[in-house]
Amino acid sequence: MQQEQRFKRSIFVKNVNRVKLMLFGIVEVIRFLNSCFLWESTLRSITSFIVFLVITYTFEFYMLPIALLILYVKNYVIYALTGRQMVTKDEDEIEEIEDDDDDDDKEDKGEEKKSLKEKLQAVQDATAMIQNILGEVASFGERCKNTFNYTVPFLSWLAFLVLVVATIVLYFIPVRYLIMAWGINKFTKKLRNPHAVPNNEILDFISRVPDDEEKVMYRELKPMFVDLTDSDKKRKKKRN
Repeated sequence: MQQEQRFKRSIFVKNVNRVKLMLFGIVEVIRFLNSCFLWESTLRSITSFIVFLVITYTFEFYMLPIALLILYVKNYVIYALTGRQMVTKDEDEIEEIEDDDDDDDKEDKGEEKKSLKEKLQAVQDATAMIQNILGEVASFGERCKNTFNYTVPFLSWLAFLVLVVATIVLYFIPVRYLIMAWGINKFTKKLRNPHAVPNNEILDFISRVPDDEEKVMYRELKPMFVDLTDSDKKRKKKRN
């Protein structure tokens, strides 16, 4: 059985940086897609639009493992030609992080090693980021839950009607054409309305549903009934 590691600042910061590097690639893909939707480059947006329509119209589920096989073949060709594994940018940066940690362990305490204050600041920054991410995830989950339990009846009934309509539409119209319609709307939205603000309708809807903390914060206060003691009752009678 693997022994549980004790908390160590360098390992904690290194793992946080690894997660950052992994998420950075996802963020870059999202930015690229948004740039295509916003027509920042006309040629790139037109090419992406045509590729999207062709792939959506011709896609079959058996093509999904083929795409993964192409990735395997690509990496194997690189390995066969160079005789070594392909090193990604993320791996290079992780090696730099590990080298920095090793250097910190080897350096003397009084020389170029980071001060205790700087180390604590790095840990605080990392824990603050994790704290905020956990808070956002918890809030999103609670909002989704409260959508179904009629915390805001109007929004719950609205979601109910939308799901009924979506069920009917999905029954009669193939998913392929619905995805194509969604993509055409996304790509042409900026052309139809140049001043449109990019948004996500589902996330906008969920953001209007309160999470559990907001429910407690904004709940209606019940009137307080104070029981009068015998002495208070006697005083009231004397005044009357």
